[in-house]
Amino acid sequence: MKYETNSDYGTLQPVLEAMKRNPEGLTTPETVPADAGYCSKQNVEYCVERGIEPLISLGREQHNIPLLERCGGDSEPVSRTKEASCPTESDSGQTADNSMDRMKARLKTAGGRAEYGKRKGVVEPVFGIIKEVLNFRRFLLRGLKKAKGEWTLACMAYNVKRMHIIRTS
Repeated sequence: MKYETNSDYGTLQPVLEAMKRNPEGLTTPETVPADAGYCSKQNVEYCVERGIEPLISLGREQHNIPLLERCGGDSEPVSRTKEASCPTESDSGQTADNSMDRMKARLKTAGGRAEYGKRKGVVEPVFGIIKEVLNFRRFLLRGLKKAKGEWTLACMAYNVKRMHIIRTS
């Protein structure tokens, strides 16, 4: 698959389709937590039609939860979205249907925020380890094919390191 776009919203559906080729049990996720780059009405509807709960950020989220909300105060939940980057209107100008509204409401709940927060613990540490522990900060080779090969080697090194840690523990 070739993805050369600044926004990720066009890549969610092809990735979910490619997952169908995975082994049994790894084909369809129950939820899809994704950042704002994947947010579009089409992606939300695509997930809902396939029985997948979309948890796609609607914009840049504030990193720290306000003190009263964090401590269980009686204040109403504060909207932490800094900019709405998710298109919520269809091509005809109609507002988004209930699937988008349900996703927005789910993201405002404590359970929805916790589920969405899991995405940080799945992918982000891998990039941090590759960058900090393996000291892979930039590509040394030029050209897409060579850079892909270099990235593949970095990922293989990460996986070998993980397998060693798992087997020795």
